[in-house]
Amino acid sequence: GFTSIDNCLKNEIIKHILMSAKIKLLFYVVCLSILICACGEKSCYRHEVREVDFLNKTGDVIKGEFVGEIIGAKDFVLFDSLLIFSTGNPDGQIQVYSVNSLNNIGLFCKKGRAHNEMLNVDISTEQVYKKNGNIILIVYEHPNTIYELDITNSIKSNRTIIENKFENSAISEGDVIVLSNDYNYRLEYNQNIYDGDEIKHVPSKYIVYKDDKKTTCDLFAKQLMAVQNDNHKEFPYMGQLQKHPKHNLVIKKFTHLDYLLFMDLDKNHFYAIHQKGSLTFSDTYMDEAPWALHFTDGAASEKYFMAVYRNGEYAHKTMDGDYHVPEVLIFDWSGKYINGFKLDRFVTNIEYDETKNVLYALDYKEQLYAYDLSGLLP
Repeated sequence: GFTSIDNCLKNEIIKHILMSAKIKLLFYVVCLSILICACGEKSCYRHEVREVDFLNKTGDVIKGEFVGEIIGAKDFVLFDSLLIFSTGNPDGQIQVYSVNSLNNIGLFCKKGRAHNEMLNVDISTEQVYKKNGNIILIVYEHPNTIYELDITNSIKSNRTIIENKFENSAISEGDVIVLSNDYNYRLEYNQNIYDGDEIKHVPSKYIVYKDDKKTTCDLFAKQLMAVQNDNHKEFPYMGQLQKHPKHNLVIKKFTHLDYLLFMDLDKNHFYAIHQKGSLTFSDTYMDEAPWALHFTDGAASEKYFMAVYRNGEYAHKTMDGDYHVPEVLIFDWSGKYINGFKLDRFVTNIEYDETKNVLYALDYKEQLYAYDLSGLLP
C-alpha cells in the first residue's frame, strides 16, 4: 500500500516540476519575443521617435476666399509682402506678385538657353531668405543646377539677376537645403537606393556639408523596410524637406507614412513623431491606392509648422475621381500637435502669412485662396 502511495506522490511531484518548467519556459519565450520585437522596432531608427495621435482630430471646414488666378502656376512661396510663383509661362517661369494687391510686379527666368535663361525651373524646397539685404530665392534647374535668384535686384532692374550658380547632382536624386543662408553650409537628401539594378542601402541619406567637411547623418538602419511589391522599396522613405524660416531646423514630411522627421542641425538633435497604431518601419509596406498619400506640402512660420495631410477619414470621404479634399495639421517645432482644420477644396500647395494669420492655398485649377486662421492658433 505504501509503495503505491509513494509512486502516486512521486508522479505528482514530477508533474508539478514539469508544469513549473513549462510555465517558466513560456515566460522566457514571451519575454524574449517582447525583447526581440522591441529591439527590432528600435533598430529601424537611430533617432528619437515619439508616438502621438493626430489622426482625425481636425475641427470644422474652413471656407477659402478667392484671391485670384495665376495662370500656369505650379508652386509658390510667400516672403515679406511678396508671393513668388513658379509657372509654366515661358516668358516668366518665376512670377512675383504683391500679397496686398495681387498685382504682378515681375516676370523672371525666361525659358531658353541664353544668359540667365533656363529650360525649366523648380522651387520645390520653397527656400527664400535675405542676403545682404536682398531677397534671395533658391531655384533648381534640373538635372544639376542650383541658382540663387536675387528677387530684389531683379524687380528693380526688371530683368533676371542671378546672385550665384552652383552645380550639384544631388537635386536629381532628392533635395538640397541651404543652411544659414550660405550654400557652403547645406543639407543634402538622397533617396536613391540603387546601384545599377541592385539595391545598395536605405534610400534616405542625409549629408551635411559645412565648408569642406562632410558629415553623414545615420538616421535609419541599413536594412530596408519590407514591402509587398519589390518595385516600391523606396516608397516608405520618400518625402519632402522644408526648413524653419530662421533656424537650421529641417522637417521631412513622409509621403507614404504617418511620420514626420525633425532635424535640428544647430543642436545636432534628430527626432520624429509617428501616429500611434499606424504603419512603422518594422512592418511590411502594403500597396495603397495611387492617390493614398499621407503628408505632402507644408508651410512654416517661426512658431508652427503646417502640413497638408491626405490620409484621414475626411480625405477618404471627399474622394472624387483622382481628387480629394485634405486637412491641414498644425504642429509646433517640437512635434506637438496643436490644432487642425479641414479645407473646402483640393489644394496642391500652401503658404502661411504670419503677420495676417492667413493661409494661402493654390488649387489644381491654378486659383489662389486665402483662409483666415483666427482662433485656431494659441
